[in-house]
Amino acid sequence: MEAVMATDASVNTGALPMCEEHNRWVSQIQAKLHRWAAADPGRRFDDLFNLVHNPATLAVAWDRVARNRGARSAGSDGLTVARITAAAKGAPGAAGSTGPTGPAGGTGPAGPLLATLGTGQTDSGSYGLEVGSPASASACGTVIGYPFPVGVSPTVVFVPTGGSNPDPTHCTGSMTAPAASSSYVCIYEGYKSPSVGSPAVFGMNALGNGPKTHGTLLQFVAASTATVVDTGSWALTRSRTCLARAAPSRQRGPG
Repeated sequence: MEAVMATDASVNTGALPMCEEHNRWVSQIQAKLHRWAAADPGRRFDDLFNLVHNPATLAVAWDRVARNRGARSAGSDGLTVARITAAAKGAPGAAGSTGPTGPAGGTGPAGPLLATLGTGQTDSGSYGLEVGSPASASACGTVIGYPFPVGVSPTVVFVPTGGSNPDPTHCTGSMTAPAASSSYVCIYEGYKSPSVGSPAVFGMNALGNGPKTHGTLLQFVAASTATVVDTGSWALTRSRTCLARAAPSRQRGPG
């Protein structure tokens, strides 16, 4: 009788377990018990406790229960497979060591060089003038060159130090924090020597004097032969281009 029953004639069938070694051992035990029970129906098995509590038996049993369609239903103890699995997870382990630094990437292509300052964008900078003891009272000038030209000539406002702001609506900044509204150049004087008067403002373009698309020329008149000093900051905001939208026409229907 021992040779009659094959190992595939196990008492229970189900999905493959997580470990083939465990499954093979349990199948062999099931086949052996089946052969003994078939050969001797009145036989009593008195060592089943050790077989049931064997780690291989428990592992295969758990795997089959977790895989069947009733895995989401709680057992007599009120626990589901998912709950038991979540409770069995230990605390996260310590973080592993940092891996080696990867190779450096190649240099990307150079960005485009701006031909003009972008619409609505602001640029800023500083200016300075110093002429040491001119021979006589004369005009002295300094140029504020815009890093990026603007398409339309802006309005220039000179805010003198110690005086009132001639256009606080469009020039809301200061010497330390220059600001300008759209289509304005605001020049904030920070320091000037006593011999310096208010400047005359001239525009600068690619060809020299003209529209203020490339820069602004400040020309000061020295009242004496003392050293001429004038410094400050400026801000320029290019005008925003607005395209007019035509209103839709209304057509009258027949009748």
